[in-house]
Amino acid sequence: MEKPTETEKSTVRKITSIFDWPLPPQEITRVYSNFYEIIMDSIKSETEDWHFFKDITKLDIGQRKDYRNKLASIGHELRPDELNQYICIIMLVMIDIEKEIKKENGKTM
Repeated sequence: MEKPTETEKSTVRKITSIFDWPLPPQEITRVYSNFYEIIMDSIKSETEDWHFFKDITKLDIGQRKDYRNKLASIGHELRPDELNQYICIIMLVMIDIEKEIKKENGKTM
């Protein structure tokens, strides 16, 4: 496994400070990196796949429960706090991607 970037380290600090039972740091780093690559590739290739991730971040409590049940039905069981952590990581990825795109376009934040 590659050495985590500063952004990935920052994500680990944020997740571990927010949640009582955080995912292991290596898992947070892996998930951040994977989501970053998937979402950035979708945006750069101008597909609509990244909208799925944006929509996931908007789920309310009832919708999150339904989504967890859907995931469980295909063999991916998550505790509510685990799903919340994945959603939080997606949100952090989307913020970082937005910053990178603005930087590439010469816009300062």
